Amino acid sequence: MGIYLAVYNVFQLIGWLTIVSLVIFYAPFTLEVYSVPIIRLTVIIFQNLMGLEILHSLLRLTPSPLATTFMQVGGRICFVWGCMELEPKAAAATPLLLAWSSAEVIRYSHYLFASLGTPTPKFMLWLRYSAFIVLCPMGIFSEILWWYAAFPIIEKCCPRVYSIEMPNAYNFAFDYLIMLKISLPLTYIIGFPYIYKYMLTQRTRKIKED
Repeated sequence: MGIYLAVYNVFQLIGWLTIVSLVIFYAPFTLEVYSVPIIRLTVIIFQNLMGLEILHSLLRLTPSPLATTFMQVGGRICFVWGCMELEPKAAAATPLLLAWSSAEVIRYSHYLFASLGTPTPKFMLWLRYSAFIVLCPMGIFSEILWWYAAFPIIEKCCPRVYSIEMPNAYNFAFDYLIMLKISLPLTYIIGFPYIYKYMLTQRTRKIKED
């Protein structure tokens, strides 16, 4: 499994390095960098591929807690398909993708060393457990701005997207927009502090170990 994880981490590292490079290249020309086809496609590929990390955690291939991994990875995939793909033209794309890709380049670099059984360099270890202090709030704030800009557009152009209407064989109805109105405040009010506290705890423990 060490070889599999090393290959996975190399592939993701290359992918997110590509994304951060493309965003930096296109940012001077447009605020809506996610609407650039090559950026959009690359984000979709590597963000969806990240879903394997939930399986890695479930099968104990990695030490990451399942609940935290599911919240972080599942939340990001849902954000891509539930917001970014429905409204790709958002000015918040640049800071969001810079925060995401910078964090992933650091994370997968650290994971690569671990999967190869090689000690992580001290500067990389410090970045792994310190950069999130800035990048995490930057990403969350950008997500909130994107939702705020996208929601009225989604509501107007595709109000029934991802929804299930009655009648149907299962006698079940689901309204995606209503779900968002209820769940989004809870997600950011409850989910963000939980994940941020977990990462701060990890930082304290790792720095003491080092």
